[in-house]
Amino acid sequence: MESHRQCKTVVIACVSPSVADISMTMGTLRYTVPIKIGQLNREKAKPNPKNPATWSNAVLKEWVHETSGGAVSADMLCPHESGMQLLRVPETEFICRVMEGSNRTFEEKRTKAFYTSLWKLLIDARTAERKAKLRPKKPFSYKDYQQQAKEWLVEHNRNEGEKFNLEREKEWEETTKARVAELERNQLRLQKDTSERERSRDGKKNE
Repeated sequence: MESHRQCKTVVIACVSPSVADISMTMGTLRYTVPIKIGQLNREKAKPNPKNPATWSNAVLKEWVHETSGGAVSADMLCPHESGMQLLRVPETEFICRVMEGSNRTFEEKRTKAFYTSLWKLLIDARTAERKAKLRPKKPFSYKDYQQQAKEWLVEHNRNEGEKFNLEREKEWEETTKARVAELERNQLRLQKDTSERERSRDGKKNE
C-alpha cells in the first residue's frame, strides 16, 4: 500500500502472545505486513501558490480571508480541508458554507463568483502546466555539443584512469609474486650450498 499524497498514516495491529490466539495473530500480521513505507527517496511535490489543488489548509484559509476581505469565515468554509478537498465539495454545499460563514452578507451571485474564482485559479494553473509540458524543446546548439563532449571526455578519462590503476595494480601484484618466488629460490639455493659446504667439511675432518 502506497500513497502519492503528502499524508501520514498510523496502523495499529492488535496481537496476542498467547498460543491459543496464534491463528488470529497470524491473520492480523498477514494483513499488516504489506502496509509499509513506500519510496523513501521520493521528493515531495512543492506546493504551487497559483494552483489551489496543492494548497494546505493554512494557505487555503489565507486565500479565503484575502479574497473575501475577511467577510467569509475560513473556519466555516474549510475548517480542516486542504485545497484539493475543498475543490471536491459540491457547488451547493460550497455556497451554503460561504453564506453561513458570511452571516448571510454574501448574496448568492457574489457567492457563485467566489466559487468560480477558486476554480478559475485551478484551470489557469493546469493550463499553464500543460503548455509548459507541450512547449518545444530548445534546439541542440554547438555550445551544448561542446559541453556534452567535454563531459564525455572527463568521464572517459576517469574510466581510463581507473582502468590504468587496475592494470598497474595487477602488474604490481605479478611483480611482487615474481620477487617472492625469486627470494624463495635464492633461499633454497643458499640452504643447499650451506649443506654441501658442511658435508665437505665433515668429509675432510674424517680423512
